[in-house]
Amino acid sequence: MRKKRLRHTSSLLFILLLYASLILVGVLLISMGTGVYENVLSSMNRNDEARTASAYLMQKVRQNRDLGAVTSGTLDGQDAVILSQSIHGEEYCTYLYCCDGQLYELLARKDNTSLSAAAGSPVASLDEMTVSTSGSGDLIVSFTTGGRGHRLRLRQDP
Repeated sequence: MRKKRLRHTSSLLFILLLYASLILVGVLLISMGTGVYENVLSSMNRNDEARTASAYLMQKVRQNRDLGAVTSGTLDGQDAVILSQSIHGEEYCTYLYCCDGQLYELLARKDNTSLSAAAGSPVASLDEMTVSTSGSGDLIVSFTTGGRGHRLRLRQDP
């Protein structure tokens, strides 16, 4: 009788250990899957931020392709893409610049000299942005988002 009880106890102990090891493996798989999911999601968000910023900049330049309408400059000490346009006979400038981790857009009269970078509207996340002009007159916009650098060449010709 004692031998039978010992076998029963050892069988029960084996089943409990097997069940505990299955639960442990399940928890480990779930935690590994969660880590992979978070990495994929983070990577997708960084790529979306970069695509949003570059698509927005390219679309704005395409909308203002009039000769000389797209230039580089500064706004409140920040590098900016400046898009000039005439609205109802008045000259306006749209400034695209980076400030406080955001790509901003600001539409103002061309003769307005009291512009502040804080007056713009945020468009997309952007760590930093520099704007320069190439030898051929194209704008070179270099920006960083999510710790990754990107470079756009915005052509002036239609």
